[in-house]
Amino acid sequence: MLVANPLARRQLRVGADREPPTLPANLREPLGSPVVRRGDGCFVLPAITPNHTAFQIGPSWDETAIECLVNHVHLDVQPGDRPFPDLRMGLAAAEFLLRHLQHLFPSEPFRVLVSADEDGMTLRFHRRRAGQQWLD
Repeated sequence: MLVANPLARRQLRVGADREPPTLPANLREPLGSPVVRRGDGCFVLPAITPNHTAFQIGPSWDETAIECLVNHVHLDVQPGDRPFPDLRMGLAAAEFLLRHLQHLFPSEPFRVLVSADEDGMTLRFHRRRAGQQWLD
């Protein structure tokens, strides 16, 4: 499942008539790298956050919170993108990551989120779990 915040959805509609961008290697390589299922059940992409073991489940941190904190990539605004980045790149990255996760873990339900503001986009993912969500 892909999820986008309201700004990202509006910007994606604006560019819907354009050809989707090709995902550059500097995104394809880390997003397509091995995903690890830790002993606590969290799915992590060590290529993005090698120190993911520093984040542990506790009173304020459930599996979804840990996954969203460690599994995120910032896609910064490039010159000429002002006031907003080309969100089609964020969508292409999100679709690539979702396909990769579904290939590695076909029976696991994942959510890939794209959020945007004037500084860029953030792409993150987590496994969908009953009673847990990333933010409201």
